[in-house]
Amino acid sequence: VETIGRYAFSKCVNLQSVTIPDSVKIVEEGAFSGCEMLQHINMSQELEIIGRHAFSMCSITEIELPESLRVIGEYAFSNCLLESLIVPEGVQELGYEAFFQNRLLGKVILPASLTKIGGSYLGSKVFDICPNIRAYAPKGSVAERYCMENGMELLDSPDGF
Repeated sequence: VETIGRYAFSKCVNLQSVTIPDSVKIVEEGAFSGCEMLQHINMSQELEIIGRHAFSMCSITEIELPESLRVIGEYAFSNCLLESLIVPEGVQELGYEAFFQNRLLGKVILPASLTKIGGSYLGSKVFDICPNIRAYAPKGSVAERYCMENGMELLDSPDGF
């Protein structure tokens, strides 16, 4: 299995834990959206794309994203309970409002590899309604510019994660 299809497990409200096998490279749109009890995800170490709304409206508090990951789609983790986030080096794109309304999200580390953040929407925000967010982004990177343009508090180092 290389792909978890669109809405494959959407609204499986009693699903609490998922292990995505290493053969999976793509989690498509809405695959686990609305799995309100989903708290733990063991990601495929070969995963390249997380589709839009893939894990929206889940109870995830932490996630370890694989280094193989390249794209996190629009609203992919919106309305979750994430507390911190490390986006691994190699991720090139964060979709529009990918982490929208993660009210507990405090610290975020963003990589130098990011080239597209939030799509082409005017005033798009990847971390909209994340009131306590503080971020680390490498100096001179697209990620640093994004943080500055969107009024995010920048940390001097990624220490403390």
